[in-house]
Amino acid sequence: MSDQEEKVDNRRSTSIANKLIIFVVLGNFSIATIISGYNLQQAWQENLQSIKKGFERIEKSVGATLGTSLYTEDEDQTNKGLEGIVDRVNVQAKLYDMDGVEELGEGKKPKPNYIKETSDLAKKDWGTDLKESKIDVMYKDPDAGEDAEPEKVGLLVISASTKVARDTLVKQMITQLIIQVSQVVATTFLLFFVFRALVSRHLSHMAGYASALDLDDLSGEGLILKRKTSNTKDELEEVVISFNGMKDKLKISHEKLKDYAENLEDKVKEATKEIEEEKEKVSNLLNNMQQAVFSVNEGLEIIGPVSAYTNEVFGQEVIGENILETLYKDVNRQSEQFSNIKSALFAIFGENELQYLLMEEHLAPRMEYVKSDDEKEEERVFSISYTPLWDEDENLENLMFIVEDITEREKLAAKVEKEKKANQKNISIITEMANLDIEDISQFLQSAPKLVEDTMVLAKAAPTDPNVLTEMFRYLHTLKGNSRAFNFFSISSITHIAESHVTEIRKSVSEGRNVSREDFNPIISKLYEINSEINDYGSLAKKVFRIENEFEKKLVGEIQNFTVNLDQLISKNITRKEHLFDANQPGKTRKKVFVEVQEKDIKDDIISVLKRNTHSLKGSLRSMNRLDVSEMVHQFEGSFNNLEDLRNSDLEEFSKDFIGNYVEIKDIVRSIYQQSDMNMPYTRQCDDWSEIFKNFYDFSKGIDHIFEMEDSVIKLERILSECRRLNFHFLSRVFSDIFGIIKSGPKKFLENKERIRFQIRELWLYFSLTCRLDYDHVRKSDSDNRFYDEMKDLSLDIHQIQDKIKGVSSNSILVKTLKRINSSKEDPGDLFKEAGKYLADDGESNFFNYFICPDESVVPKIKMILADFRTTRIVNDLPDKTRALIEDRDPVASLLIKFFEENSDYLYLKLIDFSQLLNGFYIEKKDDDDEDQEISKVEMVPVVLRNLKRLNQTVIDGNIGEIRIAAERLTDIPVIPSLQKFRSMVQDISTKLNKDVDFIISGNEITLNRESLNVLQDAFVHLLRNSIDHGIEEQDARREKGKKPQGKIEVTCNEPDISFVEIKIKDDGAGIDIDVIKKKAFEKGIYNQDQLSNMSDEEAMDIIFLPSFSQKDSVDELSGRGVGMDIVKKNLEKLGGGVSVRTTLGKGTEFILTIKSTNVA
Repeated sequence: MSDQEEKVDNRRSTSIANKLIIFVVLGNFSIATIISGYNLQQAWQENLQSIKKGFERIEKSVGATLGTSLYTEDEDQTNKGLEGIVDRVNVQAKLYDMDGVEELGEGKKPKPNYIKETSDLAKKDWGTDLKESKIDVMYKDPDAGEDAEPEKVGLLVISASTKVARDTLVKQMITQLIIQVSQVVATTFLLFFVFRALVSRHLSHMAGYASALDLDDLSGEGLILKRKTSNTKDELEEVVISFNGMKDKLKISHEKLKDYAENLEDKVKEATKEIEEEKEKVSNLLNNMQQAVFSVNEGLEIIGPVSAYTNEVFGQEVIGENILETLYKDVNRQSEQFSNIKSALFAIFGENELQYLLMEEHLAPRMEYVKSDDEKEEERVFSISYTPLWDEDENLENLMFIVEDITEREKLAAKVEKEKKANQKNISIITEMANLDIEDISQFLQSAPKLVEDTMVLAKAAPTDPNVLTEMFRYLHTLKGNSRAFNFFSISSITHIAESHVTEIRKSVSEGRNVSREDFNPIISKLYEINSEINDYGSLAKKVFRIENEFEKKLVGEIQNFTVNLDQLISKNITRKEHLFDANQPGKTRKKVFVEVQEKDIKDDIISVLKRNTHSLKGSLRSMNRLDVSEMVHQFEGSFNNLEDLRNSDLEEFSKDFIGNYVEIKDIVRSIYQQSDMNMPYTRQCDDWSEIFKNFYDFSKGIDHIFEMEDSVIKLERILSECRRLNFHFLSRVFSDIFGIIKSGPKKFLENKERIRFQIRELWLYFSLTCRLDYDHVRKSDSDNRFYDEMKDLSLDIHQIQDKIKGVSSNSILVKTLKRINSSKEDPGDLFKEAGKYLADDGESNFFNYFICPDESVVPKIKMILADFRTTRIVNDLPDKTRALIEDRDPVASLLIKFFEENSDYLYLKLIDFSQLLNGFYIEKKDDDDEDQEISKVEMVPVVLRNLKRLNQTVIDGNIGEIRIAAERLTDIPVIPSLQKFRSMVQDISTKLNKDVDFIISGNEITLNRESLNVLQDAFVHLLRNSIDHGIEEQDARREKGKKPQGKIEVTCNEPDISFVEIKIKDDGAGIDIDVIKKKAFEKGIYNQDQLSNMSDEEAMDIIFLPSFSQKDSVDELSGRGVGMDIVKKNLEKLGGGVSVRTTLGKGTEFILTIKSTNVA
């Protein structure tokens, strides 16, 4: 037992009843005293009031009588008056004449003339408790007038004593005190015995029970009050119940404690296991979250726990790091954003929720972050949410960060938005072009690029000559006028801006102000935008209307040519080993090739040529609207500064900025080229190849005497012309380079003779590779082995080829070439001798084998090589899978290794060219096998024949009017082929609206004159657009209605008679709701309710042809603004035709167009 417990036990026992009695006695006594004092005070005040009133009565009752007796000196009467006054208890009366009054006035104490006092009081001491009243005694002469004033004759002093009243009050107080004491004593004893019986006794019992309670054994009976049971519960019962409840809980706790004591080790292990399991759950939760989750303390230090993804997001361990140096490391330290973040973080820790809410808006919800990993930097975008963690005082203790990498999500969103805008733009362009004649579109797309190009040339010269500026203005003004004439609004708007810039410069020049080259940059920038817009129009014109996009071809050709130039410049002057700069290469290898670059003396003129070529490439890419690639080229252009000071350049910086961008640009340009119309498979016509091959052989044979041969340059020029005609890019470039050197004269030729011999070797390899591909191609169709046997026989002895070649009936490039040589009275076998001069360094003795597949047991794996070349990156090395085929002695791969591993300046071009070469020999052209293509094959010939037949018949009939009509119909244009262009428009619009539409055109081969056809095409733009947008439902809605997910729009063309054609446009969509039309007409104020009620369905249907009517609530690019249907009707009516509509709600709508097919009256 503790000291405190012993001290408590030694204290004297007392009863709560005793304490209660003391408080009750003191309380009752105090209350009784207060009440008695208040009553006595009231009695005392009443006594004083009684005296005061007595004085007032005396003054009123005896004043006049006493004045008369005193004036007349009637002592008896005066004494009687005074006796009347003192009849009252405790009163004394003193009467002074005027002499006594004067003495009193002088402060003297004269003896009263008369004095009377109560008999009882006269026997006692008056004491000091006196109340006195002085009354002037007045006399008025009865004979005097009424106005006469009374005369003062004396002074009456009346005194009243309070001593008797006080004594009486004292007696009363003593009496009340005795009564109160008796009452308190009686109440105290009564309360003591009652409390002791009802409370104190039971409390003592409860205390005794608690003292006797054995904490080691709580199994005994509970506490019970020793009194009669009742239906009600008082406070003691509540205490007993609570006490017994506590005892039961204590018993349970005691048992648990005993169990813990006996099984402590097991419990600790179990609790530890549970804690570890919970920790593991939290850890798994954090580690499985694709979010960085961590907290920051008041010191801005990152603390655990953190999710496993955290280190992956930041690319480093973050625990213990400062949050400003990790998450916010890339924020500009001088920026307002960083100041706000820092201030907010320092201001919120240790503060309450209000402070956090005030500063929360300064914590950035989105952050750009540069992630460094393996010496590479990657820009990422993080989404950040903050969760405050409060301490027990509700102040901010830690701040939890949840960081999510949203880079890809934002990229995807941007891509989707970009594609959405592109789709909207494409639909707008298609709609614009669909209203035009194809020939007009084609003419515009041919003339517009020329106007831009002419303006660009002048703008880059930064002219200040007013005449030149006027010429620029004229070009742009013409382009703007043409654009507006065709309603190509985007082109005209950009052109207008460029034209305004020219106008400003013209004004500056006319006012004598200086004009710098920088003033022309906005014009050049807008010209690139115009080129991009023209290319977009051209691409869609090709896709929708089958108009060849010559401008795109030109741009792709320029881009390809600039890239080839770039590759050639870098290969020749900087490095051919860009593949060895790859980060996966050994460090020593990378360093070695970099040192080789550093040791090169790159001339300023070479860098200048690189810059010009790169700048031109960037401009062409901008014209194609490939701004992403243009930006990459711009970054590559910025790396040229490293070339000017290679000694101080860094390997990683050079590899990333120069080599990395260079390789990436070539890859992208290759993709652009291969997806364009320029990437056509090369011809495999033997005549074409053999002519070039023969002329090349002649050139190679006479190269050492090139200036002595009169026709040598002509032959070379002929080769070059033929290669260009056939779009053989590698051959065209190499022959062009050689031709340029030779045309420069003998001196230049001698300076570059070794280079030319190397180029000729590359050409021999190229022709041998071409012949092997051709050999394999012909061999696959050589069912009777005739070709194989003939080639085998020719390869046995090249000296006998001249005798054998005439008897060879097989057709191949090599055979055709040998026959051409033979027909020139030359020995065909000399071709292989000439080839041997350039190909003899690999140990092959029979050079005929270079041009065939010598081992028949090894079949070239062309498909694998083709796929490998399609997917490989642009590097100066053979693709890996193709290289692996060399070990299998693949005849094509074994030549490719020589062709690509040469010290060549044309490796990029070789890769592009070889892909086209492979496609020419192994990719079969697809046949037009679908039904839609068959419709587009309707030609003019049968239509013209039909109209001629009709004319002939009308001439026989002799009707002059019909003859004139039939004659005019000879110039008509077939309708069905003209409608094919709308397939792409339907596809594009339906895709944008998330709908699937089958567009079908059928019917007779009807024809229309050009004016009528233009009106029809305009009508189709509106009707098809409305049918897709308003009529055809989305796929889910169609399924719910039991329809096929794919909607259908069917166009049927007929000619009821010679003067009219009928075209029906029918869809299986939702149909037109007549009630909706009437409702809209009422809302728009077109008709009132009475008019609408009296309308038939046919009349109500005609409302859709009224101006500014639209069923759709919203206005968008597809549904238009409700001005389409009225134009359709008006234009058709101008041509003597019309439009009607049939509809069934839920099943579809059909528009019937009738058009007058001739203008002859």
